[in-house]
Amino acid sequence: MLKSVSALLGASLLVITAPSYAALYDITYTGVVSSGYDQTGVFLGQNTDLAGQAFTAVFTLNYPVPSGAYDYKDSTQHYAYGGDAYSTPWVQSTKITINGKTDTVSGQWSGYAYQYDLPGQDYVYNESYDYDQTSSYYSGYITSWIQSTNDNYINGPDLTQPVNYTSDSNDATGGYFQFANYDQATGIYSKYAYGNLTPSSVTVSVSAVPEQSTWAMMITAFGFAGTAFRRRKIGADRNRGNTGFVARVAAV
Repeated sequence: MLKSVSALLGASLLVITAPSYAALYDITYTGVVSSGYDQTGVFLGQNTDLAGQAFTAVFTLNYPVPSGAYDYKDSTQHYAYGGDAYSTPWVQSTKITINGKTDTVSGQWSGYAYQYDLPGQDYVYNESYDYDQTSSYYSGYITSWIQSTNDNYINGPDLTQPVNYTSDSNDATGGYFQFANYDQATGIYSKYAYGNLTPSSVTVSVSAVPEQSTWAMMITAFGFAGTAFRRRKIGADRNRGNTGFVARVAAV
């Protein structure tokens, strides 16, 4: 029994240490809304000006990209994209926070992540887009980018490398967001807000997340190991009980 338990524990440890990991990379932009309007109160009150509001946009890239999505890398650029627009799995989702309120673009229609690194010119660009026109028109779109001509903040194009950069007055930055939920039957927007973005910083960070199959294998392995331990304990308790019974009979 001890050998069986040891084998099961060994199997569970192998599951834990096996390199079966996908990674989620957060590309985070911060800055201000240079111009914009909130018609329905998505972030502020109804019919309010969004200019001057601080924003945080987090693009979450699934990398390596799912099978079927596009991924290209050479010495000067690295990009990945996918979604329903390309008949591929989704690769990137995005959330934007303004005035403490957050809205999300799933990237179902398309998601695009791009970097290039040239002498004296570095560029990070991200975009996520939702689009559906089945019963009512819905659109969610967020893009942000920072291009620097005098700072080498990318050391070789790689979507997975850590980045922590604050732009200066010589950089070119930009972005845009829009959320629109329009009911074609009534002609009414239940959600509508849009704006131009001026990012001032970008960071790239990673958190490793085990795949669902890995979690299932871990749980199964530990379950078998626990069952084996319980059976061993029950058997030991029974043996101790029988020994005590025999001793009592002998004493009589």
